[in-house]
Amino acid sequence: MGSGTGELLRLVRAHYPFRSFGCDYTDKLLTVPDAGIPTIDLNREPFPYTDSRFALITCIETVEHLENFREVERNAWAVRAMNSPDLLLGRTLIVTAVKPV
Repeated sequence: MGSGTGELLRLVRAHYPFRSFGCDYTDKLLTVPDAGIPTIDLNREPFPYTDSRFALITCIETVEHLENFREVERNAWAVRAMNSPDLLLGRTLIVTAVKPV
């Protein structure tokens, strides 16, 4: 959530053997070609993904810009894959609101 330039998705795709997806409110920030990131208004629209689809969800520098962050969090929890064989994946939601120094 909040794919921004698409750089995190590019890094994930380069280092891990699973499919990755993203979404953002605009595609104007994208610098990674062919990122395939749909634009959605997280304040008003649900995720364009089915429930229990993702093993890992990241939300980088996005929550602080949302009007209804609790609803977005509920949507994120709904699309997590609860039956992931990995004990960590499927139960992980990574959210950051402050850029590390």
